[in-house]
Amino acid sequence: MKKNSITLKIYRSDAENSTFRTYEISIEEPITLQNAIRYVYEKLDRTLAFRNYSCYKGVCGTCTVKLNGKNVRSCSVLLYPGDEAIVEPADGFFIIRDLVVDFDRKKDKFG
Repeated sequence: MKKNSITLKIYRSDAENSTFRTYEISIEEPITLQNAIRYVYEKLDRTLAFRNYSCYKGVCGTCTVKLNGKNVRSCSVLLYPGDEAIVEPADGFFIIRDLVVDFDRKKDKFG
């Protein structure tokens, strides 16, 4: 890991497989997690599925993902140069693909 970059380990899934892919982004200033994910999509991997919308006020919840084991609103979480982050779909919902979940269908405690 470089001092002027962040490393994102992002959950990737489709109907048959799930895995993590690692992406490195060069940055010199803090960046929101949402903008880091958008950068991966726009510059490194156009196959990444994520909700490409957020209010940037941390209130709507559309951009919620799990960061290092905790559900967060990605538009209001900052990543700093040198950070390493594990990004997964939001906990408690059915996964559609990659970081996209069905917010209308919550999982119960059995699955």
